[in-house]
Amino acid sequence: MPRELLEYSVALQQTYMATSMVSLVLLCLVSPLLLAGSVHGHPWGSLFPQFYDHSCPKAKEIVKSIVAQAVTKETRMAASLVRLHFHDCFVKCTIAN
Repeated sequence: MPRELLEYSVALQQTYMATSMVSLVLLCLVSPLLLAGSVHGHPWGSLFPQFYDHSCPKAKEIVKSIVAQAVTKETRMAASLVRLHFHDCFVKCTIAN
């Protein structure tokens, strides 16, 4: 019985090692692709104000009405949204810029 347990343990370790190696190889292959995309600034990774003009022309109106409803329901929502915008956008800037 102990020999079977030992063989099972060895087989399990070999499977784990093989899985780890596959994960490492995938990481090594995918990482340069992700970095290349972020360095060159492809258009699909950038933001611009007219993004929804064609795909959802009423997006600004929809967001404006939903935010107005939320602020009417809970006045603190305006401050919460400003705080959210600050943390998502402005904190990423550096003082040197």
